[in-house]
Amino acid sequence: MFYDVNCDLSLSMLSTVITFLLCYVSLGVLQTTFAKEQLNKNNLNIVIFGMLFSFLIWLVNTTSILFCPLSINDGVDYRLLLFSLLINITMYTLAIWLNARHVISYIRLIIGSLLIGISTFIMHYMGLMSFKILDQDAILNPSVILFSILVVSMGAAISFLLYDKYKFKYQGKRILRGMIILPFILAIVGMYYINRKGNYFDVLLTIRLHYLNYVSYKDLFYIVLFLILVVIVVSLCILLLEYKLEQKSRDLKKLNLQLAQLTIQDHLTKLPNRNFVEEYVKQLIINHRKSRKEIAILYIDLDRFKVVNDAFGHEIGDQLLIAVVQRMQILLNHKNKLVRIGGDEFLLIIEDSHLNEAVHIAQNALDLIQHTYVIGGRKVTISASIGIAIYPQHGVSYKDLLINADIAMYSSKQRGRNAYRVYNETLDAQHLKSELLLENDLYKAVEEKQFILLYQPKFNDQKQLCGVEALIRWQHPKLGILGPDLFIDKAERTGLIIPIGYWVLQQACHQIQKWEKSEQPFYPIAINLSALQFEHHALFENLEHALQTYQINPEHLSIEITETTAMRDIDLSVKSFERLRQMGIKIAIDDFGTGYSSFSYLKDLPVDELKIDKEFITDLIADSKEEAILASIIELATKLGLTVTAEGVETSEQAEILIKLGCQQLQGFFFAKPMTAEVLQQFKFEN
Repeated sequence: MFYDVNCDLSLSMLSTVITFLLCYVSLGVLQTTFAKEQLNKNNLNIVIFGMLFSFLIWLVNTTSILFCPLSINDGVDYRLLLFSLLINITMYTLAIWLNARHVISYIRLIIGSLLIGISTFIMHYMGLMSFKILDQDAILNPSVILFSILVVSMGAAISFLLYDKYKFKYQGKRILRGMIILPFILAIVGMYYINRKGNYFDVLLTIRLHYLNYVSYKDLFYIVLFLILVVIVVSLCILLLEYKLEQKSRDLKKLNLQLAQLTIQDHLTKLPNRNFVEEYVKQLIINHRKSRKEIAILYIDLDRFKVVNDAFGHEIGDQLLIAVVQRMQILLNHKNKLVRIGGDEFLLIIEDSHLNEAVHIAQNALDLIQHTYVIGGRKVTISASIGIAIYPQHGVSYKDLLINADIAMYSSKQRGRNAYRVYNETLDAQHLKSELLLENDLYKAVEEKQFILLYQPKFNDQKQLCGVEALIRWQHPKLGILGPDLFIDKAERTGLIIPIGYWVLQQACHQIQKWEKSEQPFYPIAINLSALQFEHHALFENLEHALQTYQINPEHLSIEITETTAMRDIDLSVKSFERLRQMGIKIAIDDFGTGYSSFSYLKDLPVDELKIDKEFITDLIADSKEEAILASIIELATKLGLTVTAEGVETSEQAEILIKLGCQQLQGFFFAKPMTAEVLQQFKFEN
């Protein structure tokens, strides 16, 4: 059975237009959700939109039925009418929730479209039954049923796809919003007329379910109920799978945020670090440029912190830094931020500030820092020097403010330390500015590996080449080749000496590998380790990795440690030297004579070589005090089984005296200057 009720054409057109307009307006709810970028955070908006949208479709469907000239003598079955509304709201909301995502899925699209097609068909027929237009015992054509559901589902799918394509573009564009709604509205109108003229479609449809013949209303109810249950179960399975994927995505996002946090946080003090501060200050400058407010930059450097490290060790130094930061927390609030930018250097950034406030805070910081600390049972006293720069008076960029605050800080150090100084243009700042610019360039140099290694040959007492020392140079893009005296102190102060030292290790091992393969015995290569690197927790891990990577003979590598470094913690030095010995690496004490100059500790240290500092060589002549001192050093070192090397040999007379005294190895400009590996090969060939 089909129904074929003649409805007023103008009223039908009116209902279609009303449906279009209501859906057009309700789409603005979802548009607002995306405009705020809260789609996955605010599912309530989607539920509200789904309920509103489905109610409007139901309302227009009910109104459309009433537009037909009917005689409703038996009344209206309101329970059936409300049940159709409940089914419509549930299935529409689920379908919209499945597809109102930032990224659409074809599985969700198919399920959502079918949900809307089925629910629209059920809503329409239940509406007809509630008004007694269609009898509950009526028989329905399965072909028409399927075709009706298919038409509405296709219309919904097209609207979902258009929405997905233009969801970020249709804001404020009425034509695009109308284009998204139109396919769905036309599909619903098409479904109405398919069912009203179903006899014609029954003839024309090529896909028919002949074996079903016709089904009763009750049979249809059970079939639809079964299909709804199937769709809901499949939807729940998909939602469960998506929930697990979203959970993994959230966990991954959380992990990425933690990793990102590590890159902008100092691991020791937990303060923001240099990676954070530049972008932060740049953003502050943009905001304050509009409001015309000032920003204060306080550059804080701890006085004689290196002395504390040398005297008590790095562990005490680290604890001191943490204690300083804890004290300074009292100065921090919503507009003050403390940042660690180097070993013992901090920035205190004050928003919406002025000069008087900055001076007041600087004085409070000095008072807080200079009180005695008790760390590891030791009393430690330290002070600070502070430089102040104000935006925009002292600079309009982060780089200018940092440099000028640093200049003011250095000026306060020159005036006796434990003081603050405000930057002004009358300071003799040109030299300081050059130094600070060079320090800033050093960070880029480490990142871009702007370094080269030169090799200075060492010669035995027969004046034959017996090894080389690797010496680093900075290949500055503007200033050319810079010696270590211009940047090593800066590298140690900023902690950059660690990555620089490991770069030297890698390059030296690579060069040994090349010489071993080409059978050119220029090794062993001696490399210098700074105190920071010698005590670094990853030293042996990096050494083992380098030896394994380049597959070299460890005896072809020599490690040089200064006398001062070796004596700072004698027990640690003994353990470290023994481990180096076990790895097969040679060990040398460098710059002997500038520190403790005691042979009592040498007998306990498992070392292979003693390098006499060039200060003993510079004024060396026959029958001088230097000769007498050197004779004692060489004799005692030889008795301890050490190879003695003299550095800084610049004359033939010095070389002859040293050889006569029993010095086994000589190094200096008299024999050869530092040179590249390529030049070294040519040098050996010519000599």
